[in-house]
Amino acid sequence: MPWAHFGPHHLIEVASVFKPQTEPTLGGTLVALWTYPASPFISGLIVLFCAWRLRSVVPVALWVVANVVELIGKLVVSRPSVGESGFSDSFPSGHTVRAFVTAAIVAWTWRRAGFPAFAWAVGVACALVAIGDHVPTDVVGGALLAAAVIPLAGIGSRA
Repeated sequence: MPWAHFGPHHLIEVASVFKPQTEPTLGGTLVALWTYPASPFISGLIVLFCAWRLRSVVPVALWVVANVVELIGKLVVSRPSVGESGFSDSFPSGHTVRAFVTAAIVAWTWRRAGFPAFAWAVGVACALVAIGDHVPTDVVGGALLAAAVIPLAGIGSRA
């Protein structure tokens, strides 16, 4: 357990908003749990279930397109070193894209789940910055990518 060490414990440090954390904390680990449903495997399972429930391939196609565009972004866009390794090719945030796309698909499947789903997605974006996995521009880029891709699927206009 990397967070089980002696010394001062800080749940989440404000400095991590400006410079990513390099040492895990208990609070950071708990906040990271919030982001796990936005991982490719878990969000993919959620989307497959929603597609089955809707009897439509549109949710799966939307999820795949969002992930492909995110991957292209990571391959094409790079930034100069910001003093921390791993951030030169982290734009846009895939977890953020998947969180918002998955939230939209869940809201499309179950209307009442819309607000909690989008509240979770916003929490994912904030958590990714707080735990130091992404800088703010990465999550903003991921949210903008999701906002651009979601309307392509016609979500919200059921037949």
